[in-house]
Amino acid sequence: MPEGPEVKITSDFLNNHFQNEVITEISPITKYFKTKYSSVTEELKKKLIGEKINSFTIGKKTYIPLANKQYYQYHLGMTGYWSKILTKHSHYKLSSKSKELYFCDIRKFGKHLISLDSNLNWDIALYDFLKKDYDIDLHYHYLIKSISKRRNICNVLLDQKLFPGIGNYLKSEILYKSEIHPDAKWGQITKDLIYRILKNSKYLSRRSYQNGGAELKDFRNPLKKSSFNLEVYAKKTDPNGYRVSSIISKDNRRTWFVPDIQKQKR
Repeated sequence: MPEGPEVKITSDFLNNHFQNEVITEISPITKYFKTKYSSVTEELKKKLIGEKINSFTIGKKTYIPLANKQYYQYHLGMTGYWSKILTKHSHYKLSSKSKELYFCDIRKFGKHLISLDSNLNWDIALYDFLKKDYDIDLHYHYLIKSISKRRNICNVLLDQKLFPGIGNYLKSEILYKSEIHPDAKWGQITKDLIYRILKNSKYLSRRSYQNGGAELKDFRNPLKKSSFNLEVYAKKTDPNGYRVSSIISKDNRRTWFVPDIQKQKR
């Protein structure tokens, strides 16, 4: 599933493709999309045609402002992406007079809706590591008052209200960089370690974004070839030659870690 960096890259692609262009057509292609998102399509025809695209992201969600403080909100799901090419997995067409893009989704896990301004997670945006005004101290104080000491660290990192944009590959990389075992509980994480987690989350999220994202099974950068390298996720050894193990962690996802570095506390 695309994570925060990949979602923002996809949003940038949408903005760049339609830069200074006015939307002239919104067309569902498949019966699935025509049926499931008929009301969304009608609203977009009323409120996006004749307007310019100004897409932005909060965590893993993308928003396009509409009239009357409304937004076209979509989630890429597992396999969603925008393409210049019509494929058998294209469900939606977005056009200007000279350009077009197709929303493609192989597994159909993406979600599309019209949101009100009051329903947007503006507070959560404060903790998005890709935002220019991200404040690590503000994030720290939010976390210490929001998380139970008994909660598993993997569950914490994947909670989009706490760590917006963080997904499974970033989770593994952050824990490795922070030298924390995936079975650790929040109550075992000291203040210094929390700040280490936040610094590494910001660093890895931004490095991934700046270097083109993690081109895993379900994501290909539409703007350039990625140069971002993972150190432990789906690896057999880390860059120093230490053995990488994996477990199904408390979040019911597979987590990669280095036992020689990420010691489990008793």
